[in-house]
Amino acid sequence: MTFLDKLFRRREKQRTDKLQILAQRLDAFLRPSLSLVDSRTLTIPEKRDRYALFIYGAITSLAEREELDETQALAVLVRFLRSSSRLNDHEVSRLVSICASSSDTEENRPAVSAGAQAMGDWLRGETRTAVSALSQLLSF
Repeated sequence: MTFLDKLFRRREKQRTDKLQILAQRLDAFLRPSLSLVDSRTLTIPEKRDRYALFIYGAITSLAEREELDETQALAVLVRFLRSSSRLNDHEVSRLVSICASSSDTEENRPAVSAGAQAMGDWLRGETRTAVSALSQLLSF
């Protein structure tokens, strides 16, 4: 094995480790909030979109801290949506597309910002913020 092979394998392992850490933090952050979300709520497309945008905001907040790029953040979103919901691949793809273009859409920015802010608060020990932010975002 050459020096470059070792170097690239080490970098790939570091990236994988960071993604795993991010997924674990995301799960710990969202678990209290998800217990309050009625599964019927997520059958409403507008609320499901807001939910995904909120989660994406939380992921981007963590990704910045872990120095991950947008592609890696979106990969965590895909993984989370597939593992934590009963959404089919088409719906997961649609939600990821909405999140990927969220910075281009004025109406989506508040949900992403709310997720990022709630994650920042949570990381500082303010655990109730995520629950209240998600509840407020999904009520309309």
